[in-house]
Amino acid sequence: MNEVELTNSIRKNVEMGIDGIKMVRDYARGDKFSTELSRQMREYQEIHTEADKMLSTYGGKPEDVPAITKISAEAMSKMKRFAQDSDEKIAEDMVRATTTGLAKLTRQLGEYDGSDKKLISFTEKVIKTEETNCEIMKGFL
Repeated sequence: MNEVELTNSIRKNVEMGIDGIKMVRDYARGDKFSTELSRQMREYQEIHTEADKMLSTYGGKPEDVPAITKISAEAMSKMKRFAQDSDEKIAEDMVRATTTGLAKLTRQLGEYDGSDKKLISFTEKVIKTEETNCEIMKGFL
């Protein structure tokens, strides 16, 4: 995995987080939970912007999450919301999605075949951010 591939992976990872939060935030009932979702979304947007800047320095082009993946995720989210409209269930879904993203990003960092210390540090920061956000969501279970 090279710099462009890893940076695009980070970008897609947080893009899914942003989209996921957008899908569920209107269903949040508690003020603390709603505030936390908004905070995490802003954090993911900042990471997304930073990834775009890094891609530019590597001469890469931003790759978005495929539309079919987004449509599928949105449909699943809407179906779940009808069946389980609660902060606890939303938090559970967020933990599940974040854990999946974490595993993928951790694996990809291990597959990275470069030595760009800035990219390694950025990826580790994103992983730490995801771990922290996952732990915060567990507090709403």
